[in-house]
Amino acid sequence: MDGYLFRLNDTNTGFFILLFSFSEIDANKFRMIANSFRGVFDYEASMIPFEEPPSSPVEHTRQPVDFKDIIEKKKENKELDELLMKIKEYLRKHHLEGVIMATREERGIELVLQENILFDSGRATIKQGAKPFLTEVAKLISSLSNKISVEGHTDSQRIIQPSKYQSNWNLSGDRAANVVNYFIEQHHLSSDRFTIAGYAYTQPVASNETEEGRLKNRRVVIVILDDQ
Repeated sequence: MDGYLFRLNDTNTGFFILLFSFSEIDANKFRMIANSFRGVFDYEASMIPFEEPPSSPVEHTRQPVDFKDIIEKKKENKELDELLMKIKEYLRKHHLEGVIMATREERGIELVLQENILFDSGRATIKQGAKPFLTEVAKLISSLSNKISVEGHTDSQRIIQPSKYQSNWNLSGDRAANVVNYFIEQHHLSSDRFTIAGYAYTQPVASNETEEGRLKNRRVVIVILDDQ
């Protein structure tokens, strides 16, 4: 139906709409009717061509469900779950269950090593006794193709000065770097597989108010990343 949408805006009466067909009324009568409303409402009149209402913006932005992506994601999740089982079996076989904790997270599989296994307090030099454990981790990593992130974490206690490290930021970053250096230099793993991060005390897993909590927070996390 050809016509125009005539809008009258009024704060008290709301939104008033008249639709006129040019097949039933001429332009002069249209103007007379429009003028008759002046003074009745406080309004601004505007004429907008009457057309089919536009489709919802949501309809324009909605993307079709890609079942292929869903299937691929489920496949990747299954592969990571299977990998976690293999890693846990590896840790059990090599008597590392009490040393390394393996968990499945959204970003991949995390291997958590507590500070006292790898380093002396306030230092980033890998302890001699920790190298056999890291050697087993290196063997595990070498059997995979995934990218690896190594992350250092500390508690919130200030580093006692004088020290080589000005803050926990320096210490956590240096610890992560030294673990990666050990993998690269001693086991010839490709350097382009690794990224490092030092988070200091910003990502605690326990309260820093107790010694037990601080012990849990001082850790190195090796993440076998979900490549997807």
